[in-house]
Amino acid sequence: ESPVAVRYQTSAKLFEAEMTGQGCVQHPQTHGRLFWDILGLLLLLYDVIMVPLTAFQVTNRVMSWLTCLYWTFDMAASCNTGFYSAGKLEMRRKKIMLNYVRTWLWLDLLVTPAEWCLLLILPNSRYTDS
Repeated sequence: ESPVAVRYQTSAKLFEAEMTGQGCVQHPQTHGRLFWDILGLLLLLYDVIMVPLTAFQVTNRVMSWLTCLYWTFDMAASCNTGFYSAGKLEMRRKKIMLNYVRTWLWLDLLVTPAEWCLLLILPNSRYTDS
């Protein structure tokens, strides 16, 4: 195909996505999504190390807030990121939401509110300055 035809098809698909409300769906392989996922991996490793240490009152208030905020925003990001199904890219919001409900939503709803409750209930004296 000629570059003009490809550009027209791309523009038409973008216009269709905007008209159907799919314009905010992020492709799962963008640099931004890669950065977001790497940040999530680092915060997950932080949680794996630090959560057991809360029994010894070793916590960091700033990092606790950052991890809670990240996981909360990650729930929204998961609702707005396409995924691959049987090798095909799925960018329709309804399909994305159904996939999220079938996969990670339940774990997110179990862990994230509990993290917020612990963060808001724990007395400030349990936090370190570092």
